[in-house]
Amino acid sequence: MLWVPAVLAQEGFELGDTIGSNVFNIELQVGQADYAETVSIAPVRSEWDATFVRLAGDLVFEARDPVQLRLQASFFVTDSAQEQWREANVVSQVNRMDSTGAELGLDGGVPLAKGERGDLMGWAGFAYRNHSFERSRFRSTLGPDPGFGPVGERYDLLLVRAELAGSLMLSPTLFVDAAGQIGYVFFSRANNDLLGVIETSGGVVLESRLDLRWQLDERHALAAGLRLGVQDLDGDVKRLSPVRDLAGNVFDRIVEWPDNRFEVIAVALRWSYSF
Repeated sequence: MLWVPAVLAQEGFELGDTIGSNVFNIELQVGQADYAETVSIAPVRSEWDATFVRLAGDLVFEARDPVQLRLQASFFVTDSAQEQWREANVVSQVNRMDSTGAELGLDGGVPLAKGERGDLMGWAGFAYRNHSFERSRFRSTLGPDPGFGPVGERYDLLLVRAELAGSLMLSPTLFVDAAGQIGYVFFSRANNDLLGVIETSGGVVLESRLDLRWQLDERHALAAGLRLGVQDLDGDVKRLSPVRDLAGNVFDRIVEWPDNRFEVIAVALRWSYSF
């Protein structure tokens, strides 16, 4: 989701041949993450929010004129915060939860429009995402405390995505950059320490950004702006092999990976280097 600085001449230095077609971007994001999941077997909904920090970077280089390639990577962490579970709008359980995640992506891009004061670029590609959650300190508000310790869960996602990114020159050294991205999750895998593994598909990933960029010289730029992200995944319910209890009774074993939604809003500071 990081954009290449526009190559435009400005007072004090000349762009053009002095600036390379390759750009390295790195940015730090700090904000708030919100997570919720909805269990359909017995209608229960979880709610959680925590402080969010992400480090992201990408490398954009010219493959064959006019095509560009972009390698992108990011990693995020959250602090530990209380998660509440509600059943019939009554809090039934609370616990602590924190999350980490990473993303790797490869995109190809072509210019769609270019003018004296701005340009527009189109991107399309693939990405891999993973999210890890750890829940601990469970406490039931409706009955005895759950009899288990920390529980880990990991999501692995594969998605295809498309993006529009543009830049508008306000002055020779000041630019507005904006981008919007949409992705479709064609494979997802949830692995829970207690419930096991479910593989399914379906869901969307939406990302957007808005930056104000200052071109320091022909190679360096600084930008600050806003990041918004939504990851909305479809869950699945699977019937597994029946189990028999100590009394000899046979029970169906049904496992659900709930529908879930992970939202982020953050401010970002980005440095770009052209070579």
